[in-house]
Amino acid sequence: SLSFSVHPSAAHSLEPVMASSGIAGRFFDKQLEAAIKDQFGNVVTASFGKCRVSKQSGFGSLSPAENANGAPLHQGNCKFEPLFLDAADTYTFLFEAISNDESFVVPSATASISISLPPASLQFVGADVLSSPSSTVVAGRPVSSSLKAQIQDSNGAIVTTLSGKQVSCNILGFNESTMEFPIHMGEADLSTLSVFSASETSVTLTCLYEDNLDSVLTQNLLISNGVSPGLSSKLKLVSYSAWDDSQSPFAIRAGIPMEMTFSVQDSFGNSAYLNAINRSNSDVNGAASAVVEYVTDSMLEAIEGISVPVSESQGKVVVGPFELVNAGLAKLTVTIFKSDRVQLQPNITNISWAKYIRVSAAIPARISLDPRMKAGSVSARAGLPLRPAPRLFLLDSFGNLVVDSSEEVTVQARIQSSNL
Repeated sequence: SLSFSVHPSAAHSLEPVMASSGIAGRFFDKQLEAAIKDQFGNVVTASFGKCRVSKQSGFGSLSPAENANGAPLHQGNCKFEPLFLDAADTYTFLFEAISNDESFVVPSATASISISLPPASLQFVGADVLSSPSSTVVAGRPVSSSLKAQIQDSNGAIVTTLSGKQVSCNILGFNESTMEFPIHMGEADLSTLSVFSASETSVTLTCLYEDNLDSVLTQNLLISNGVSPGLSSKLKLVSYSAWDDSQSPFAIRAGIPMEMTFSVQDSFGNSAYLNAINRSNSDVNGAASAVVEYVTDSMLEAIEGISVPVSESQGKVVVGPFELVNAGLAKLTVTIFKSDRVQLQPNITNISWAKYIRVSAAIPARISLDPRMKAGSVSARAGLPLRPAPRLFLLDSFGNLVVDSSEEVTVQARIQSSNL
Protein backbone atom coordinates (compact mmCIF):
# COMPACT_ATOMS: atom_id res chain seq x y z
CA SER A 1 0.00 0.00 0.00
CA LEU A 2 1.02 3.60 -0.50
CA SER A 3 0.27 6.39 1.96
CA PHE A 4 0.34 10.03 0.96
CA SER A 5 -1.22 13.38 1.95
CA VAL A 6 -3.45 15.53 -0.23
CA HIS A 7 -3.14 19.30 0.37
CA PRO A 8 -5.47 22.03 -0.79
CA SER A 9 -4.58 23.69 -4.04
CA ALA A 10 -4.10 27.42 -4.47
CA ALA A 11 -6.42 29.95 -2.86
CA HIS A 12 -9.36 30.47 -5.16
CA SER A 13 -12.20 32.19 -3.29
CA LEU A 14 -13.29 33.75 -0.02
CA GLU A 15 -16.45 32.30 1.50
CA PRO A 16 -18.22 34.49 4.11
CA VAL A 17 -20.52 33.15 6.84
CA MET A 18 -23.06 35.50 8.43
CA ALA A 19 -26.65 35.65 9.64
CA SER A 20 -29.36 36.72 7.22
CA SER A 21 -31.04 39.07 9.71
CA GLY A 22 -30.37 41.09 12.81
CA ILE A 23 -31.60 43.85 15.14
CA ALA A 24 -30.49 47.47 14.90
CA GLY A 25 -28.14 48.46 17.71
CA ARG A 26 -27.51 44.88 18.80
CA PHE A 27 -24.56 42.65 18.04
CA PHE A 28 -25.26 40.02 15.41
CA ASP A 29 -26.49 36.72 16.88
CA LYS A 30 -23.89 34.96 14.72
CA GLN A 31 -20.67 36.90 14.33
CA LEU A 32 -19.06 37.26 10.91
CA GLU A 33 -16.66 34.60 9.67
CA ALA A 34 -14.84 33.86 6.42
CA ALA A 35 -12.73 31.03 5.00
CA ILE A 36 -10.26 30.89 2.11
CA LYS A 37 -10.96 27.88 -0.13
CA ASP A 38 -9.47 26.32 -3.23
CA GLN A 39 -11.47 25.62 -6.35
CA PHE A 40 -12.66 22.33 -4.87
CA GLY A 41 -14.05 23.84 -1.65
CA ASN A 42 -11.14 22.82 0.61
CA VAL A 43 -9.98 25.33 3.24
CA VAL A 44 -6.50 26.58 2.35
CA THR A 45 -4.95 26.09 5.78
CA ALA A 46 -1.59 27.52 4.73
CA SER A 47 -3.15 30.96 4.38
CA PHE A 48 -2.10 33.60 6.88
CA GLY A 49 -2.93 37.30 7.01
CA LYS A 50 -6.11 39.17 7.82
CA CYS A 51 -9.69 39.72 6.69
CA ARG A 52 -11.69 42.89 6.53
CA VAL A 53 -15.31 43.70 5.88
CA SER A 54 -16.91 46.91 4.66
CA LYS A 55 -20.45 48.11 3.98
CA GLN A 56 -21.37 48.43 0.33
CA SER A 57 -24.99 49.46 0.69
CA GLY A 58 -27.42 50.30 3.50
CA PHE A 59 -28.31 53.37 5.54
CA GLY A 60 -26.55 52.75 8.85
CA SER A 61 -22.97 52.29 10.02
CA LEU A 62 -21.07 49.10 10.84
CA SER A 63 -19.50 49.31 14.29
CA PRO A 64 -17.03 49.09 15.95
CA ALA A 65 -14.87 50.09 12.97
CA GLU A 66 -11.71 48.49 14.35
CA ASN A 67 -13.41 45.10 14.51
CA ALA A 68 -14.37 45.37 10.85
CA ASN A 69 -10.89 46.29 9.64
CA GLY A 70 -8.76 43.48 10.94
CA ALA A 71 -9.80 39.93 11.74
CA PRO A 72 -6.72 37.67 11.93
CA LEU A 73 -6.52 35.02 9.22
CA HIS A 74 -5.23 31.78 10.70
CA GLN A 75 -5.14 28.38 9.02
CA GLY A 76 -7.38 29.74 6.31
CA ASN A 77 -10.13 31.01 8.64
CA CYS A 78 -10.91 34.39 10.14
CA LYS A 79 -13.43 35.32 12.81
CA PHE A 80 -14.46 38.90 13.38
CA GLU A 81 -15.02 40.41 16.80
CA PRO A 82 -18.65 41.37 17.59
CA LEU A 83 -20.20 43.86 15.14
CA PHE A 84 -23.58 45.60 14.82
CA LEU A 85 -25.48 47.99 12.55
CA ASP A 86 -27.20 51.02 14.02
CA ALA A 87 -30.16 51.40 11.66
CA ALA A 88 -32.86 49.21 10.14
CA ASP A 89 -32.23 48.53 6.43
CA THR A 90 -31.00 45.87 4.01
CA TYR A 91 -27.20 45.83 3.75
CA THR A 92 -24.57 44.38 1.45
CA PHE A 93 -21.09 43.64 2.84
CA LEU A 94 -17.82 43.21 0.98
CA PHE A 95 -15.39 40.66 2.45
CA GLU A 96 -11.65 40.75 1.59
CA ALA A 97 -8.62 38.69 2.64
CA ILE A 98 -4.92 39.54 2.17
CA SER A 99 -1.66 37.94 3.29
CA ASN A 100 0.57 39.61 5.83
CA ASP A 101 3.01 40.72 3.12
CA GLU A 102 0.16 41.43 0.73
CA SER A 103 1.74 38.94 -1.68
CA PHE A 104 -1.71 37.64 -2.49
CA VAL A 105 -5.22 38.96 -2.31
CA VAL A 106 -8.08 36.49 -2.52
CA PRO A 107 -10.98 37.61 -4.73
CA SER A 108 -13.53 39.44 -2.59
CA ALA A 109 -17.03 38.17 -1.83
CA THR A 110 -20.30 39.83 -0.87
CA ALA A 111 -23.13 38.89 1.51
CA SER A 112 -26.41 40.55 2.51
CA ILE A 113 -28.21 41.01 5.82
CA SER A 114 -31.58 42.52 6.74
CA ILE A 115 -31.62 44.62 9.91
CA SER A 116 -34.86 45.29 11.80
CA LEU A 117 -35.74 47.74 14.53
CA PRO A 118 -35.55 46.26 18.05
CA PRO A 119 -38.68 44.88 19.77
CA ALA A 120 -40.77 47.70 21.18
CA SER A 121 -44.13 46.17 22.11
CA LEU A 122 -46.15 42.99 22.48
CA GLN A 123 -49.51 43.24 20.75
CA PHE A 124 -52.54 40.93 20.59
CA VAL A 125 -54.15 40.05 17.28
CA GLY A 126 -57.68 38.64 17.09
CA ALA A 127 -58.59 39.87 20.57
CA ASP A 128 -61.44 42.19 19.57
CA VAL A 129 -64.01 39.43 20.06
CA LEU A 130 -63.17 39.27 23.78
CA SER A 131 -64.39 42.82 24.31
CA SER A 132 -67.72 42.16 22.65
CA PRO A 133 -70.78 42.22 24.96
CA SER A 134 -71.83 38.86 23.51
CA SER A 135 -68.46 37.13 23.93
CA THR A 136 -68.42 34.01 26.08
CA VAL A 137 -65.31 32.48 27.62
CA VAL A 138 -65.84 29.08 29.26
CA ALA A 139 -63.39 27.53 31.73
CA GLY A 140 -61.17 24.91 30.12
CA ARG A 141 -61.95 25.97 26.57
CA PRO A 142 -59.72 28.11 24.31
CA VAL A 143 -60.20 31.84 24.90
CA SER A 144 -60.23 32.55 21.16
CA SER A 145 -59.32 30.37 18.21
CA SER A 146 -57.86 33.39 16.37
CA LEU A 147 -55.81 34.91 19.20
CA LYS A 148 -52.12 35.62 18.54
CA ALA A 149 -49.34 37.64 20.17
CA GLN A 150 -46.97 39.65 17.98
CA ILE A 151 -43.61 41.20 18.84
CA GLN A 152 -43.55 44.54 17.03
CA ASP A 153 -41.02 47.35 16.55
CA SER A 154 -41.73 51.04 17.13
CA ASN A 155 -43.27 51.32 13.65
CA GLY A 156 -45.71 48.45 14.25
CA ALA A 157 -43.85 45.97 12.04
CA ILE A 158 -43.35 42.38 13.20
CA VAL A 159 -39.82 41.70 14.43
CA THR A 160 -38.91 38.35 12.91
CA THR A 161 -35.39 38.10 14.34
CA LEU A 162 -35.65 37.48 18.07
CA SER A 163 -33.40 35.89 20.66
CA GLY A 164 -36.40 35.17 22.90
CA LYS A 165 -38.15 31.93 22.01
CA GLN A 166 -41.54 32.13 23.72
CA VAL A 167 -44.40 34.21 25.10
CA SER A 168 -45.58 33.43 28.65
CA CYS A 169 -49.17 34.13 29.71
CA ASN A 170 -50.99 34.10 33.03
CA ILE A 171 -54.24 35.32 34.56
CA LEU A 172 -53.84 38.14 37.08
CA GLY A 173 -55.22 37.32 40.53
CA PHE A 174 -55.71 33.60 39.87
CA ASN A 175 -53.55 30.74 41.05
CA GLU A 176 -53.09 29.24 37.61
CA SER A 177 -50.00 27.82 35.99
CA THR A 178 -48.15 30.02 33.51
CA MET A 179 -48.77 28.97 29.91
CA GLU A 180 -45.93 29.20 27.40
CA PHE A 181 -46.26 29.54 23.63
CA PRO A 182 -43.38 29.28 21.11
CA ILE A 183 -42.59 32.20 18.80
CA HIS A 184 -42.22 31.72 15.06
CA MET A 185 -41.24 34.66 12.85
CA GLY A 186 -42.16 37.15 15.56
CA GLU A 187 -45.59 35.69 16.32
CA ALA A 188 -46.97 33.30 18.96
CA ASP A 189 -50.15 31.31 18.34
CA LEU A 190 -52.40 31.62 21.43
CA SER A 191 -55.35 29.69 19.97
CA THR A 192 -54.96 26.97 22.60
CA LEU A 193 -54.76 29.37 25.55
CA SER A 194 -57.40 28.44 28.14
CA VAL A 195 -58.54 29.85 31.48
CA PHE A 196 -59.50 27.31 34.15
CA SER A 197 -60.77 29.58 36.97
CA ALA A 198 -64.33 30.85 36.59
CA SER A 199 -65.13 34.46 37.47
CA GLU A 200 -68.35 36.48 37.38
CA THR A 201 -66.33 39.67 36.87
CA SER A 202 -63.83 40.61 34.18
CA VAL A 203 -60.39 38.98 34.28
CA THR A 204 -57.06 40.20 32.94
CA LEU A 205 -54.77 38.05 30.85
CA THR A 206 -51.11 39.14 30.97
CA CYS A 207 -48.52 37.97 28.45
CA LEU A 208 -44.77 38.50 28.71
CA TYR A 209 -41.88 38.38 26.24
CA GLU A 210 -38.28 38.66 27.32
CA ASP A 211 -34.91 37.87 25.78
CA ASN A 212 -31.27 37.80 26.80
CA LEU A 213 -30.75 41.32 25.45
CA ASP A 214 -32.80 43.04 28.13
CA SER A 215 -36.05 43.29 26.16
CA VAL A 216 -38.96 42.80 28.56
CA LEU A 217 -42.37 43.39 26.99
CA THR A 218 -45.75 42.88 28.64
CA GLN A 219 -49.32 43.39 27.51
CA ASN A 220 -52.67 42.96 29.24
CA LEU A 221 -55.84 41.63 27.67
CA LEU A 222 -59.19 42.23 29.37
CA ILE A 223 -61.76 39.44 29.17
CA SER A 224 -64.65 41.78 29.89
CA ASN A 225 -67.48 39.30 30.48
CA GLY A 226 -65.57 37.10 32.90
CA VAL A 227 -65.22 33.33 32.62
CA SER A 228 -68.18 30.97 32.91
CA PRO A 229 -67.68 27.58 34.58
CA GLY A 230 -67.46 24.53 32.37
CA LEU A 231 -70.10 21.88 32.05
CA SER A 232 -71.26 20.61 35.45
CA SER A 233 -69.53 17.31 36.13
CA LYS A 234 -69.33 16.62 39.87
CA LEU A 235 -70.91 17.21 43.26
CA LYS A 236 -68.91 18.27 46.30
CA LEU A 237 -70.36 18.01 49.81
CA VAL A 238 -69.77 21.41 51.42
CA SER A 239 -71.89 21.18 54.58
CA TYR A 240 -73.97 18.59 56.42
CA SER A 241 -75.87 18.02 59.64
CA ALA A 242 -76.80 14.98 61.75
CA TRP A 243 -73.57 13.15 60.87
CA ASP A 244 -71.38 11.49 63.47
CA ASP A 245 -67.80 12.03 62.26
CA SER A 246 -66.35 10.01 65.11
CA GLN A 247 -67.41 6.78 63.43
CA SER A 248 -66.39 5.24 60.15
CA PRO A 249 -68.22 5.00 57.89
CA PHE A 250 -70.26 8.13 58.67
CA ALA A 251 -73.22 7.39 60.89
CA ILE A 252 -76.64 8.85 61.65
CA ARG A 253 -79.64 7.86 63.73
CA ALA A 254 -82.76 6.44 62.16
CA GLY A 255 -85.58 8.95 61.83
CA ILE A 256 -83.35 12.03 62.21
CA PRO A 257 -83.34 14.32 59.17
CA MET A 258 -79.95 14.49 57.46
CA GLU A 259 -79.37 17.78 55.66
CA MET A 260 -76.62 18.04 53.05
CA THR A 261 -75.57 20.94 50.85
CA PHE A 262 -73.68 20.18 47.66
CA SER A 263 -71.68 22.43 45.42
CA VAL A 264 -72.31 21.64 41.77
CA GLN A 265 -68.92 21.98 40.07
CA ASP A 266 -67.25 21.64 36.73
CA SER A 267 -64.21 19.38 36.25
CA PHE A 268 -61.87 22.21 37.36
CA GLY A 269 -63.59 22.76 40.72
CA ASN A 270 -65.51 25.90 39.73
CA SER A 271 -68.92 26.28 41.29
CA ALA A 272 -71.33 25.84 38.39
CA TYR A 273 -73.90 28.61 38.11
CA LEU A 274 -76.75 26.35 37.13
CA ASN A 275 -78.77 29.04 35.41
CA ALA A 276 -75.84 30.05 33.19
CA ILE A 277 -74.77 26.82 31.50
CA ASN A 278 -77.69 25.68 29.35
CA ARG A 279 -79.94 24.86 32.27
CA SER A 280 -82.36 26.61 34.61
CA ASN A 281 -83.21 26.50 38.31
CA SER A 282 -86.09 24.13 37.57
CA ASP A 283 -83.56 21.51 36.56
CA VAL A 284 -82.60 21.21 40.23
CA ASN A 285 -85.81 21.89 42.12
CA GLY A 286 -87.65 18.58 42.32
CA ALA A 287 -85.79 17.03 39.41
CA ALA A 288 -83.06 15.13 41.21
CA SER A 289 -83.12 12.30 43.70
CA ALA A 290 -81.02 10.39 46.18
CA VAL A 291 -80.85 6.60 46.04
CA VAL A 292 -80.50 4.64 49.27
CA GLU A 293 -79.43 1.04 48.70
CA TYR A 294 -79.79 -1.31 51.67
CA VAL A 295 -77.33 -4.02 52.64
CA THR A 296 -79.93 -6.09 54.47
CA ASP A 297 -79.18 -7.94 57.71
CA SER A 298 -80.92 -11.33 57.83
CA MET A 299 -81.63 -10.90 61.56
CA LEU A 300 -83.67 -7.76 60.83
CA GLU A 301 -85.79 -9.61 58.27
CA ALA A 302 -86.88 -12.02 60.96
CA ILE A 303 -88.23 -9.32 63.26
CA GLU A 304 -91.87 -8.41 62.94
CA GLY A 305 -92.91 -4.81 62.61
CA ILE A 306 -89.93 -3.50 60.63
CA SER A 307 -91.06 -0.97 58.07
CA VAL A 308 -89.44 1.44 55.68
CA PRO A 309 -91.96 4.27 55.20
CA VAL A 310 -90.72 5.26 51.71
CA SER A 311 -91.25 3.72 48.29
CA GLU A 312 -89.04 0.72 47.61
CA SER A 313 -88.23 -1.04 44.35
CA GLN A 314 -85.72 -3.84 43.87
CA GLY A 315 -83.82 -3.00 47.04
CA LYS A 316 -83.43 0.71 46.29
CA VAL A 317 -85.25 3.56 47.98
CA VAL A 318 -85.73 6.86 46.18
CA VAL A 319 -85.86 10.00 48.29
CA GLY A 320 -85.56 13.69 47.51
CA PRO A 321 -85.88 16.16 45.93
CA PHE A 322 -83.03 18.69 45.89
CA GLU A 323 -83.69 22.31 46.73
CA LEU A 324 -81.74 25.08 45.02
CA VAL A 325 -80.04 27.20 47.70
CA ASN A 326 -78.39 29.66 45.30
CA ALA A 327 -76.37 29.55 42.11
CA GLY A 328 -74.27 26.41 42.19
CA LEU A 329 -75.52 25.09 45.57
CA ALA A 330 -78.22 22.45 46.07
CA LYS A 331 -79.59 21.14 49.39
CA LEU A 332 -80.94 17.66 50.04
CA THR A 333 -82.72 16.54 53.21
CA VAL A 334 -83.02 12.78 53.71
CA THR A 335 -84.58 10.87 56.60
CA ILE A 336 -83.77 7.16 56.76
CA PHE A 337 -85.92 5.03 59.03
CA LYS A 338 -84.26 1.65 58.67
CA SER A 339 -81.01 0.90 60.48
CA ASP A 340 -78.45 -0.63 58.18
CA ARG A 341 -75.30 0.13 56.21
CA VAL A 342 -76.51 2.06 53.21
CA GLN A 343 -75.09 3.82 50.22
CA LEU A 344 -76.36 7.32 49.67
CA GLN A 345 -76.13 8.38 46.04
CA PRO A 346 -77.51 11.85 45.19
CA ASN A 347 -77.78 12.63 41.50
CA ILE A 348 -78.27 15.93 39.67
CA THR A 349 -78.73 15.67 35.91
CA ASN A 350 -76.57 12.52 35.80
CA ILE A 351 -73.88 13.94 38.12
CA SER A 352 -73.48 11.60 41.07
CA TRP A 353 -71.88 11.56 44.49
CA ALA A 354 -71.75 8.44 46.67
CA LYS A 355 -70.99 7.71 50.31
CA TYR A 356 -71.56 4.66 52.48
CA ILE A 357 -73.09 5.54 55.86
CA ARG A 358 -74.22 3.57 58.88
CA VAL A 359 -77.75 4.18 60.11
CA SER A 360 -78.11 3.31 63.80
CA ALA A 361 -81.40 2.62 65.53
CA ALA A 362 -83.14 5.48 67.30
CA ILE A 363 -83.73 5.47 71.06
CA PRO A 364 -85.43 2.30 72.44
CA ALA A 365 -89.21 2.50 72.24
CA ARG A 366 -90.63 -1.02 72.67
CA ILE A 367 -89.80 -4.68 73.02
CA SER A 368 -90.75 -7.61 70.82
CA LEU A 369 -90.79 -11.33 71.52
CA ASP A 370 -88.68 -13.40 69.18
CA PRO A 371 -91.17 -14.23 66.38
CA ARG A 372 -89.63 -17.68 66.07
CA MET A 373 -91.05 -18.58 69.53
CA LYS A 374 -94.57 -19.67 68.74
CA ALA A 375 -97.23 -21.19 70.99
CA GLY A 376 -96.30 -24.72 72.02
CA SER A 377 -92.64 -24.29 71.10
CA VAL A 378 -91.60 -23.74 74.75
CA SER A 379 -91.72 -26.48 77.34
CA ALA A 380 -91.46 -25.99 81.08
CA ARG A 381 -91.33 -27.97 84.27
CA ALA A 382 -91.91 -26.62 87.70
CA GLY A 383 -88.67 -25.33 89.20
CA LEU A 384 -86.68 -25.63 85.95
CA PRO A 385 -85.68 -22.97 83.36
CA LEU A 386 -87.82 -22.59 80.26
CA ARG A 387 -86.53 -24.45 77.23
CA PRO A 388 -85.69 -22.73 74.97
CA ALA A 389 -85.27 -19.53 76.94
CA PRO A 390 -87.55 -16.72 75.71
CA ARG A 391 -85.79 -14.02 73.65
CA LEU A 392 -86.82 -10.38 73.65
CA PHE A 393 -85.73 -7.76 71.14
CA LEU A 394 -85.36 -4.09 71.99
CA LEU A 395 -86.73 -1.98 69.12
CA ASP A 396 -86.94 1.72 68.34
CA SER A 397 -90.18 3.36 67.21
CA PHE A 398 -89.44 2.39 63.58
CA GLY A 399 -88.98 -1.31 64.36
CA ASN A 400 -85.17 -1.30 64.19
CA LEU A 401 -83.21 -3.59 66.49
CA VAL A 402 -81.38 -1.47 69.09
CA VAL A 403 -77.92 -2.99 69.51
CA ASP A 404 -75.70 -0.13 70.62
CA SER A 405 -77.85 2.30 72.55
CA SER A 406 -76.34 4.36 75.35
CA GLU A 407 -79.76 4.68 76.93
CA GLU A 408 -80.32 2.80 80.20
CA VAL A 409 -83.10 0.25 79.68
CA THR A 410 -84.71 -2.03 82.26
CA VAL A 411 -86.77 -5.01 81.09
CA GLN A 412 -89.09 -6.81 83.49
CA ALA A 413 -90.99 -10.02 82.72
CA ARG A 414 -93.55 -12.01 84.64
CA ILE A 415 -95.18 -15.37 84.04
CA GLN A 416 -98.95 -15.41 84.00
CA SER A 417 -101.09 -18.48 83.84
CA SER A 418 -103.05 -18.80 80.62
CA ASN A 419 -105.94 -20.21 82.66
CA LEU A 420 -106.58 -16.88 84.36
